[in-house]
Amino acid sequence: MKKLISTTLVLFSLSAYAQKGNLNVDLISYRVPIRYSIDAEIDPENVRSYDVYTELFSDWYRNKIGPAEYNLFTTGLYEAATTGKITVYDPFLTTVKGTKVSFTILSVDEVKSIGTSRDTTQISYPFPPYDLHDTVFVSDFDLNSIMAIDFLETWTINSTSMKMAKKIIAFAPVMAVYDRNTGILRGMVPMFWVKM
Repeated sequence: MKKLISTTLVLFSLSAYAQKGNLNVDLISYRVPIRYSIDAEIDPENVRSYDVYTELFSDWYRNKIGPAEYNLFTTGLYEAATTGKITVYDPFLTTVKGTKVSFTILSVDEVKSIGTSRDTTQISYPFPPYDLHDTVFVSDFDLNSIMAIDFLETWTINSTSMKMAKKIIAFAPVMAVYDRNTGILRGMVPMFWVKM
C-alpha cells in the first residue's frame, strides 16, 4: 500500500476588526497535521494531490509529534472522552453568533460511536444446503486514524509591533475516513470539540 501524506491547512476568519492599534480576529479555524502519513490506497484519479503533498511535506515529519507522544495524546484524549472525564462537543452543531460560539454536548455513548460501524449481510453456508444466514461485521474505531487537530482561536495582532496574541477556544481531533470496500481515503472528519 502506498503512503499518502495527509496535510491540510485551512485558515479562515469569521470576523475581524481594528481597535486601538490592534487587529482583532474573532474566530480563526485551522488544521494542524500530527501524523505524517496514512497507509491507504491512492485514488488514481487523485494522483496529482498525492504528488503535491509528497513534494511539499516529505520532510515535515520532524515538525510533528513523535510516535510515543502521538500515542500518549490520542490514547489519553480518547479515553477521557469515552469515559466522561472531559466534556466534548459536537463539531457539526457548533453555532456562531457575532463573537460568541455555542457548542452542543455529546454524550459518552455518542462519542463511543464515532468511527464505529456495523454492517449486516447475508452469507451462505459453505456446505449443503447452502442456506443464507445473517452476518454482522463490526468495525471499531482505530486510534491510529487520528491524523490532525483542528483549532478554533481568537487572535489579536498589534499593528505597530506586529506582536500576536492567540487564545485557543477549542480543539478537535480529526480522523481519516476510508471507503469500507476499497480502502481508499475518502476524507478527514473532526470527531469532537474540546473546549479550553
